[in-house]
This record gives sequence, C-alpha cells and structure tokens, in this order.
Amino acid sequence: MKTPTFFRSVLIGAVVVGSALLPGLAVAQPIFAPRPMYRVRVAPPPMRVEVTPVAPSPNHVWIAGHWMWRGNRHVWVNGYYRMAPRPGRRWVQSRWENQGGQWIFYDGYWQNGPAPVVVTQPQPVYQPPQPVYQPPQPVYQPPQPVYQPPQPVYQPPQPVIVAAQPPMYQPPQPVDVQMETPPPPPQYEVEPMAPSAQHAWIPGYWAWQPGQGHVWVRGHHELRQVGRTWQPAHWVRWGRHWRYTPGHWR
Repeated sequence: MKTPTFFRSVLIGAVVVGSALLPGLAVAQPIFAPRPMYRVRVAPPPMRVEVTPVAPSPNHVWIAGHWMWRGNRHVWVNGYYRMAPRPGRRWVQSRWENQGGQWIFYDGYWQNGPAPVVVTQPQPVYQPPQPVYQPPQPVYQPPQPVYQPPQPVYQPPQPVIVAAQPPMYQPPQPVDVQMETPPPPPQYEVEPMAPSAQHAWIPGYWAWQPGQGHVWVRGHHELRQVGRTWQPAHWVRWGRHWRYTPGHWR
C-alpha cells in the first residue's frame, strides 16, 4: 500500500515539471494579434535602404523604416531605436500584403521570444603604416635644349554649325487623367556624368499607363536646345482629377 508521503512526492514532481514546461510554451505567443490598419489599391513603393546606427544600449531594438498610408498617399517612416517593454520581447516588423487586388497594411508588434543577441562592435586596432625603403634615385640632368620658337600653324576657321531653330514654342496641353489618387513622391536618383557639356540632365518622373497606373520613368541625358531650358514633367490637381503636363523645352 502506497503511503501519503509517496503521493506527496509525485505531486511535487508534477508541479516542478509543469513549471519548467510553461515558459517554453509561452515563448512563441504574441502579445496581441495584429489587425489590418489600411486597405488601399495603390501598391507601396520599394523599400528604402537604411543605415542602422549604433544602438544607444543593449536593451534598444531597431524598428526598421516602412511605408505608411497618410493623406491618400504612401509616406515613408524612418527607422528608429526603441526600448523593449520587457526582457525577452522581440519586434515583428510591419508589412504590406496583397489580398485580392487590395494592399493591406499590418502594423508591427512586440512578441514573446528569446532575448535579442547583442553584437559587440569590434574596436578598430590602429596599425601604423610600415615604412618602405626607397633607395635614392640618381638625378638625371638632361642637356639644356635650345629654345626654338614654335612655328605658327595656320588653322582654318572651323565652320560653326548652328542648329536649326525649332518652330515657335507651343506649350504642351495637359493630359486629364481620370483618377483621384495623387502620384507617389519622386524617387531619389543619382545623376551620372554627362556625355558632354552639350547634354542636359532630364530628371525622372511619374507617367501614367492605362491598366498599370503610375509608372516611374528614369532620368536620362539629352542634347540641349539652343536658347531653351528644360521644363520637368509635373502633375497638377484639377478639380477631382489630376492633370499631367509632360516635360518639354521652353
């Protein structure tokens, strides 16, 4: 017959084992279930490349930048550091998902998980440059040349090619696009070196393609027109619609 002492030992052991298993079961449980915040039909632009600065402390977590929907357009929110609400929490990044032609935004949230791994930045070790022995080079004294004045070389005048004057300036007519969503903000471009001094940089712009929406046209170089300057393409609000004026020389 089993004594009360035996049952008491079994009960204490079950409690200890259950207590050891409970933290492991709670590791993957989120604090709350994320809910969709926005439903739009305009896809977010590509993610921007960010340089992650050094964390203020090991307890700070980097919240990466992301696209938000504000004022009927996508707005970029820069990344930042934030203290975790308590040890063992990790940040789940916000995201956009395409569901049935609609783009749905889910905000980020804290989730239970292992403590973040703190990576210590290696300290730079200064290595002084090793001196390289350079043997003295003999100084060569060339003979002094006898000055010969240059002979003038006749250069016939080069014909000046004057580009044909374009016809009288006619401003382009704006294009009425039946849409209520404004164009996205201009994309950042790095202007490459021009092929020559006669080339002008034509910056990129948002164009409208039926069936595709706004399409980014990358910038390029183009020969300048005599006496004219380039007017970039732009969008103007006109009532409930947006009007697009293409770039042109003026």
